[in-house]
Order: sequence, then structure tokens, then C-alpha cells
Amino acid sequence: MKQIRLLIDSLYKVKFLSRFKVILDTVDGIFFGTPKVTTSAPHIQDNLEIKRYMSFVIIGLMPAVIASVYLYGLRALAMIAVSYIFGGLTEVLFAIFRKKEIEEGFLVTGLIFPLILPRQYHYG
Repeated sequence: MKQIRLLIDSLYKVKFLSRFKVILDTVDGIFFGTPKVTTSAPHIQDNLEIKRYMSFVIIGLMPAVIASVYLYGLRALAMIAVSYIFGGLTEVLFAIFRKKEIEEGFLVTGLIFPLILPRQYHYG
């Protein structure tokens, strides 16, 4: 973990990466939690944040993903990949232009959305 910490800290110092600070903040938050502290009660003692809770939702959806790939083939996996790629790209671009943090909602939405899309059977 020290190597990851050193890598992230060195990337913060690179001048042309200052536009992508929101991406570095997100990666830093995933690996090391949030640096935010409370000044008034209640004081939370752990460093879990919404991004980590969303990972539990994604783990909970894995049986549905496995069943979808089993029933519909690799097409279901391709739909999930496309959803994640374009959803993530859109989220990162909006975060960069708005100079806000990357919201973690696209992680779950990018998985649920292709799972609820109708599939077509090809008979014969």
C-alpha cells in the first residue's frame, strides 16, 4: 500500500494532471478512504464512504450478472461493458468540467441498467 500511496502522491505533483484532480481524488478515496473529518458531533470512527458501500451493492448484484451471462451469453456481458464505459466516461467528463467529485452512482447504475434492458431471443 505504501507504493500506491507514493504513486498517487507523485501524480498529484505532476502539473498537467491538475485538470484530472477529481480522478486522482476518487482513486485516493477508493484505496485510502476519505480525508474529511467532522468538527461537530456525531463523530464517525471509520473511513467508510458511499463508494465503499456501493461496492457491496455491486457484489450483491454478481449472482444476477452471472445468471444473465449464463442465460443470454456474452451479449449480456458486452452490454454491461458498454454501459460502464460510457457511463464512467460521462461521469468523469462532467466531474472534470464542473470541478466536482466523481459521484459513485454510475457504478451501480452502470450495472443495473443493462440488467433490466429487454433481451431478444433468436430462434432457429
